[in-house]
Amino acid sequence: MLIYLDACLPDYFRGYSGPVLCVAVDGNTTIGELRAGLEADLDVLWDDERMTDERWAALEAEIETLEVSCADDEPVFPGLDPWSDDDDYDDHASVCAYFGVDFGGE
Repeated sequence: MLIYLDACLPDYFRGYSGPVLCVAVDGNTTIGELRAGLEADLDVLWDDERMTDERWAALEAEIETLEVSCADDEPVFPGLDPWSDDDDYDDHASVCAYFGVDFGGE
């Protein structure tokens, strides 16, 4: 149901034919932060007629069990530059992790 699509600058995201969840990430983002961002972005699906209570619960469960190839306290995207509190938001482009939602042929 949840498909990892890409981690890139928004200008380079090629799109997806279904709903997309998007989370800003950097070189310090952990799996817990990625999961929290995905859960927060679920609101983009609130008015999708395909989102039944069962699918909502399944998607939340899939986010909660999302696995990556690093420990829980290690960065998911270590190749990205980490943000710091000194960075000026206007001068820093956000890399986003994009996940597509597949409703199984609907």
